Amino acid sequence: MNETSQTLLIIIIAFVIMSPLLYYYLRLVRQRKLEQLEIWKDLIKQIAENISDSKILDYQDFKDYIFGYESIGSLKLNFPYSFNGIIVSTKHIVIKENLNLKTSKKIIDSIKKEIKKEIKEAKLKDPFNNVPTLERNLLIDIVEISQLKSNKVFIEKVHKLGELIRAKEETINKSGRDNEESLRLAKQSKLLAIIFFIISLGLAIYSLAK
Repeated sequence: MNETSQTLLIIIIAFVIMSPLLYYYLRLVRQRKLEQLEIWKDLIKQIAENISDSKILDYQDFKDYIFGYESIGSLKLNFPYSFNGIIVSTKHIVIKENLNLKTSKKIIDSIKKEIKKEIKEAKLKDPFNNVPTLERNLLIDIVEISQLKSNKVFIEKVHKLGELIRAKEETINKSGRDNEESLRLAKQSKLLAIIFFIISLGLAIYSLAK
């Protein structure tokens, strides 16, 4: 049996084994998303009702209620940025269901102002939050030093950042060369790779089903 036939046979075997596992995995993912959507809807509805009933009167009440909500961990939100989405959705429900509209809108607008203020403060504290750690630390240093009178330290930090970027570029290029060798080796271990994928998929399904 030549290499092409072996590869085709492996693909067919993998497809037969993986199809039911993949279907079950996708069904679990969909079920988890539907559960999260229901939790989100319930959270928004409860916040809207509590604002309408004047049980949530300010930003602190709003945060306390969210952090005290039983299933809040399931939503995997990013605070304080996610507060904005919550309050916008809450306002939509309040308007749609006409829940003590005048008072509720006043409370919501007050909360929105506080959210914007907190998000602004969070961005000032960490303006490069999506940048890798080493580069982020250097950029923060540069921003702080640029406000000083001494140019020497500022230039030194810029050079360090340049060296770091250059080193990462070399690492990426080296990875590209290493990948050529890796591809050659991968051709000799297709079956092991597929088995590993099946095991990984099984573990993922197990973790979702827990």
